[in-house]
Amino acid sequence: VRQWVDSRCNTAYHGRNGDMIGLGDRIKVIDQEIYGKIVRLHSTEVVIEDEDAETWDNELCFKLSEVEKI
Repeated sequence: VRQWVDSRCNTAYHGRNGDMIGLGDRIKVIDQEIYGKIVRLHSTEVVIEDEDAETWDNELCFKLSEVEKI
């Protein structure tokens, strides 16, 4: 899976389906019912705010290859 992050414009190339994802985009974790908006991008990971979190600690981290833009 090819992927890269451009820190200048806060976007990432997601090799699984070719979508560009960036800060504020809504994503889904593949094969799970986890949804949220991107709050931080790292070189191989994305941090999201979990929409269904029941606590104040609602940030989750996933590999770029584990998420898809919706």
